[in-house]
Amino acid sequence: MKRFPIRSARTLLPAIAVGVALLTVTLIAVEFFISIDRAQAHRAQTSQIRRTLSELDSVVWLLRDAQAGVRGFLLTNDPVFLDPYADALAQLENTSLSLRNTVASEAQISELVQLRALIDESRRYLEHAVLLGRDNADPVAATAYIKAGHAEQSIGRVRTQVGLMQDRERTWLTTHESGALLSASHMKTLVLIGTIAVCLMISGAFWLLNREIRQRWRADQALGQANAKLQRRANQLKASNQELESFSYSISHDLRIPLRAVIGYARMLEEDYGTQLDAEGRRLLQVIRDNGQRMGQLIDDLLAFSRLGRTELTTTQIDMHDLVEPLVAEVQRRDKHAAVEFDIQPLAPAWGDAALLQQVWINLVANAVKYSSKREQPRIRIWSDAGAEENVYSVADNGAGFDMQYYDKLFGVFQRLHSADDYPGTGVGLAIVQRIVARHGGRVWAEAEPERGATFHFALPNKEIPHG
Repeated sequence: MKRFPIRSARTLLPAIAVGVALLTVTLIAVEFFISIDRAQAHRAQTSQIRRTLSELDSVVWLLRDAQAGVRGFLLTNDPVFLDPYADALAQLENTSLSLRNTVASEAQISELVQLRALIDESRRYLEHAVLLGRDNADPVAATAYIKAGHAEQSIGRVRTQVGLMQDRERTWLTTHESGALLSASHMKTLVLIGTIAVCLMISGAFWLLNREIRQRWRADQALGQANAKLQRRANQLKASNQELESFSYSISHDLRIPLRAVIGYARMLEEDYGTQLDAEGRRLLQVIRDNGQRMGQLIDDLLAFSRLGRTELTTTQIDMHDLVEPLVAEVQRRDKHAAVEFDIQPLAPAWGDAALLQQVWINLVANAVKYSSKREQPRIRIWSDAGAEENVYSVADNGAGFDMQYYDKLFGVFQRLHSADDYPGTGVGLAIVQRIVARHGGRVWAEAEPERGATFHFALPNKEIPHG
């Protein structure tokens, strides 16, 4: 019987894990859209019930308006009071028709029939009072009719029937509002579970990658102990590294395929059926597209973060001032934050890899611009302090800041201290900053207060030191 290499089985594990995670995310997405439909149905019912309650209120007020017009006409014999009376009856007829179109259940129809009978009774009393008062034909009878209070009693019965109907409608309103809240809570839970599933999927893939890297490193150490097999093992290691790079590309490619499909189908759905969706539906489609693009950027950032540990440093002396000024101008141009006021002090030179340290400055300056962008007068200050052993470089802003009790999460991958809706981002930028500075033998820290800005510092040795 042919035996398969252990390595082949181990290579299949990431693919299996990614497949299971993608299936989980797909099922969550299907359930999420079903929950959206339920929530929309509850909101539609809630809106209809509120409209019915409002129309029931207007029935009583319109009868009151008609009664007031008749009373004024009988007391003054002035026909001008019959105008609001006629208008109220016309609006009452329209309201009755509207109520008939909104009710659906047999109980509602039965109650509406009773209400219509009581409304007709009130109208007959009012019409009879108008007949008594026309041309002052019988003022004594008209006055006696007013005092008898027949119309008032009839309107009171209408008000009682309206109250009963409103009680039933409010009960249904409470039921549908509870259903809408439950659907919203269900959607939030699904989003949370989906986010956790995706994070676990990506984390698991990169954990496997790092495990493979560690295994290759141990294999490389073993090669040094066997000179006779050095060339053969070196070739094996080269092939293994190529396999690992291919696997890394395959994982990132497989992750991007469903993302592109989600973004593409969302765009097609908006283009083909956008006119059939309400504003909330179009907003949800845009949320899907935005989050798909955000996930694509997250994949790119994570791959870049993973490669940092394997990138060799090219150390030279760097004029930090010349490095910072052009990238500040580029960040302003790219992010269109022309109103940001920059104060760049003279910066001490540094030893390090210019390309990697440029990435440090880009991430810190872009963060400062982003988190101060909601201020009326955003200000960013950049300076350095030279020391005997190290030079400290600082970036301060007057933006949103953060609570220092969450400081331990600041430089972690996927860790965010602000909502992605308020301040977009992948939560990887500061982790990249810390890894680059650490590879230069330096350190990174920050100070902040909520709504009072933040200051980020990083220190680098002020002379060239060897790096592994």
